Amino acid sequence: MRASGLQAHPQQFECLHYLGVAHLQGGRHAQALPLLEAAHKLAANDPLVAALGRELGGVIGREYAEQFRKALRDEVGVKRNPAAVRAVRERLVGGGN
Repeated sequence: MRASGLQAHPQQFECLHYLGVAHLQGGRHAQALPLLEAAHKLAANDPLVAALGRELGGVIGREYAEQFRKALRDEVGVKRNPAAVRAVRERLVGGGN
């Protein structure tokens, strides 16, 4: 479903749902959540939508956790040290004897 379909039918469950799923599969959770939540509200009494709501709960939790990790890394100023990562990896697989 293309974004233009959502513009033409902004209150249609299928448009909201499939565009949200496309964002979700692309790893764009922050963009997926509002679309999936809006789709869920449109068909709240549908048992299939209830299952979607349960699935969405896990996604929301993972998104919050990822945003928290990013905020911590930014606040502390964490930087990746490729040489140190490589050295640890070599020691773990036995290449640094």
